[in-house]
Amino acid sequence: MNIRYERKFVVSDISLTQLESLIKTHPFFFFEIYPARFVNNIYFDSFNLENYFDRISGASNSVKIRIRWYGELFGYIEKPFLEIKTKEALIGDKKRFPLPSFSLGTDFTLKKIQQVFLNSDIPEFLKAQLMTMECTLLNHFKRKYFQSVNRDFMLTIDSEITYYGIRTGGNTFLNKSVETSVLVLEIKYPPDKDDIASNITNFLPFRLSRNSKYINGIEKIYGW
Repeated sequence: MNIRYERKFVVSDISLTQLESLIKTHPFFFFEIYPARFVNNIYFDSFNLENYFDRISGASNSVKIRIRWYGELFGYIEKPFLEIKTKEALIGDKKRFPLPSFSLGTDFTLKKIQQVFLNSDIPEFLKAQLMTMECTLLNHFKRKYFQSVNRDFMLTIDSEITYYGIRTGGNTFLNKSVETSVLVLEIKYPPDKDDIASNITNFLPFRLSRNSKYINGIEKIYGW
């Protein structure tokens, strides 16, 4: 269980360097805690995209199902994991399950990734659910991590956000969209710190957003 508040801001009018400088001069004394790394996701949804439509309809509860890994996007994928992310209003929770390694390239098919699920140790009921789902989107972005000096709050900055269409078979990954001038800033903290979160956000000259990479990617790739 990893229950926490998540607040997002979409930033498009300043550079990554300027945003990092703003964070490092924050009164809560944020400092970088990990080297920047690339984050990759394959999203799964029902045939009629129930998770997507739940989000755009404004449903307070939502679910994201994805395979996530770090590092190179294509090739042999080591240490991937299945991530089930649920969200109610601004509170998110994640469950993670390690998966066997696999390869991502033009020979990728839904059947191959289903076999990865079947060969994993994830619960049987979840395997059955995954067998009814389709891969709907591939995305890739660079993430930087910062933490407040009291270790109660984490900030992440996502840049170089790229979306790819992905199908059950016959993938070339030529259908893609790159957000060249958009940064996503996210604040993450435990529920018991919500009463002081405004001390973080009031210093930031940005507007709170309901930004979702999954929604953005589906709409950019499929023209919705």
